[in-house]
Amino acid sequence: MVKNKFLFSMLCLFLPSSRIKNKILSIFGAVISKDAIIGHSYIYTRRFIIENKAKIGSFNYINNEEVFMKEESYIQSANFIVGPFKLYLSKNQLLVIETKFEEYHVLYVGGGVY
Repeated sequence: MVKNKFLFSMLCLFLPSSRIKNKILSIFGAVISKDAIIGHSYIYTRRFIIENKAKIGSFNYINNEEVFMKEESYIQSANFIVGPFKLYLSKNQLLVIETKFEEYHVLYVGGGVY
């Protein structure tokens, strides 16, 4: 359970990707591997688990109930993910959100969004 979600999201956004960032975010109740990479992204979630070598690119806006990323899964950069759902990425999965001008986002996840 992430404590103080607003402060957690601000630290995700402004701290550079590093093991120190991962340790600081772990203090707030997130479960983050030391080898995970979290870019400059706004992540506002109740529960956050990211395993070994998983990666979240920069310029993402994630506001949902839960983010759970297994080993070597990846969320690309510049995504807008909002909703009352749990985001689960299995090992080696890639989350891609393709957009077309003036249309809705399309969410492709091999394995599902739970």
